[in-house]
Amino acid sequence: DNKPVEFFNTYLPISHKALLKLGYFSTNAIFSIATSMATFIAKGGEIHIITNHILREKDRRIIEDDYTESIFIESVIHDEKRLAKLIKTGSDHFFSCLKYLRHKNRLSIQPVKTKSGTLAHYKDGVLIDSKNNKISFTGSCNFTHKGLVENGESISVHYSWDGPGDEKVVREDYNLIIKIIEKESEE
Repeated sequence: DNKPVEFFNTYLPISHKALLKLGYFSTNAIFSIATSMATFIAKGGEIHIITNHILREKDRRIIEDDYTESIFIESVIHDEKRLAKLIKTGSDHFFSCLKYLRHKNRLSIQPVKTKSGTLAHYKDGVLIDSKNNKISFTGSCNFTHKGLVENGESISVHYSWDGPGDEKVVREDYNLIIKIIEKESEE
């Protein structure tokens, strides 16, 4: 029933890197997968989020505001249980945690428009584990709480190890995301 949230709860904790090419992004989505996200972060995971240019003010401040050193964040960043509780709160400490990850080059949020100036409305990504196995996905949901948990949404998944056809799809999906990250995309 909750395929997108189940997908992230299954694969994010065992991933080392997440490349998300999204339409709408909201940190509320992170609350929905707090335990999985905490495991991902505590294990040293890196996440790159490509999203459209429409962001809530709180989410925009993650990109724009400087990180202020915090002993509290340093103490909780590798503790999955404490980190999961912090994520679920949505408190100022949660946003400090995201700024910390950005400061350490473990989180980037890249707002984009298409080359023609229209709204970027992607809904896919690639997850990579420590052995460079890749999973690419595409679906109907935005990376928001409603998109992950409440709406009726779908998600399709391809595995790099699941034969030549799937490996090709994953490679192409990965390359498209990298081109956007490196500002070389034709889109």
